[in-house]
Amino acid sequence: MNIRDYVLSALQEKHSINNLVDLDKLNYIEEGYIDSFGIVEFVCNLEEQFNVTFSDDEMMSDEFQVVGKLINLIESKINKA
Repeated sequence: MNIRDYVLSALQEKHSINNLVDLDKLNYIEEGYIDSFGIVEFVCNLEEQFNVTFSDDEMMSDEFQVVGKLINLIESKINKA
C-alpha cells in the first residue's frame, strides 16, 4: 500500500472523507478525523508502517497535521533513509 492510501485508510477508520475535500489542505486534526487519543495510535502506526520517526516539533507542525503535507513529510523521511 502506498503512503497516500495508507494515510487515507487510517484517517477514514471512523469517518469517511468526502471526495470533494482537497486532501492537500485538509487539517485532519482540526476537522475531527482523529482525536487526542487517536493521534498517538496514528503516529505509532505511521512510524511502524514506514520505518520513520517523528519529533515532537514535527507532530505539532502544520506539515504533520495537513494530509498532503504529511504524505510529503513521510516521503522525504523515506528518501533520506
